[in-house]
Amino acid sequence: MSNHWKKSFRKVPREIVTKLESLKSDDVVVACVKKIPLTDIQTGIYKHLNITINDGNISYDKIIVPDPKTGRYSRYNLHGKVIPLKNLPKVNKYYSVDVPNFGDWSKGSHEITWNKKIYQKKYMLPREIYLNVELLSYDQANYIFKFSLDTILIKDQVDLMDELLFHCCLLQENTGLCDIFEANAKNEDYIKTLYVGWELLPPGIKYSEVLSKIFKKSKSLSPESEAIIKERLQFFKTLKIKNSILGESKFNRYFGAIFDNGYVLLENVKYGNAIYIFKDNWQELSKLSRIELQRINSKDVIRIPHSTNWKNNVKQALKGAS
Repeated sequence: MSNHWKKSFRKVPREIVTKLESLKSDDVVVACVKKIPLTDIQTGIYKHLNITINDGNISYDKIIVPDPKTGRYSRYNLHGKVIPLKNLPKVNKYYSVDVPNFGDWSKGSHEITWNKKIYQKKYMLPREIYLNVELLSYDQANYIFKFSLDTILIKDQVDLMDELLFHCCLLQENTGLCDIFEANAKNEDYIKTLYVGWELLPPGIKYSEVLSKIFKKSKSLSPESEAIIKERLQFFKTLKIKNSILGESKFNRYFGAIFDNGYVLLENVKYGNAIYIFKDNWQELSKLSRIELQRINSKDVIRIPHSTNWKNNVKQALKGAS
């Protein structure tokens, strides 16, 4: 499973921090909901979570301790961690062993002692966090699972960001996703995060207004991301679009355009590696993840990587569609 998704973060993701500020409850859980294709279960991608299928019957454990073989955070969770404090002065550590007198144990033995400079250490105790697994729904092709860690985090706890980072990394490592919810959230709240909501902007809306809406939705954008958005919106203006559209909620970094022929162009600054043009059924297809979009073999989806020639490729794709 190690090669199927990013396994950890260096710091708490921006979208998690932003969502944390918006949650009304002080009690928070790190959790996610994920639509898993049947084929992924059949090929063993989720075997480390004890999710398997045999003769068409799904099998899983409702509560598990993440397998330490899954990755370092699962290992830390079960066994703890020793952290060398390299910012502090080294200290002496003494070692003692018994050795034979004159190299002959028959002549007795004596103890020798020596010391070595070592880093001071901090010991992180095992957290022993459990992962709750719940099957919310399924059809012939997909299973929707809810994964939640069993620890409740409190907004005003002193070590919140450290604990939040550890929990996010633990969940990400095991499921490929990370999110947070109010501790009393209902399953409906989880399922909503699977789907993209769209705000359809009126025809003729000014470029500056679209830009303002995107920046308002996507807080803490880097200067580089802002520059990319500006450039791509300027390009979209040259394509004679019918409406601009913006993603809502956790999909607030999606933006795009609808054309007179019904085609839809979607962009995601966070990933930034491709534009997707949907010929038909775009509201359903846009619910798919980036990985799922790359997997499907459909004439209704055109994927255009941001290569040197990407703008011309977009124009050609739209021209061929008209």
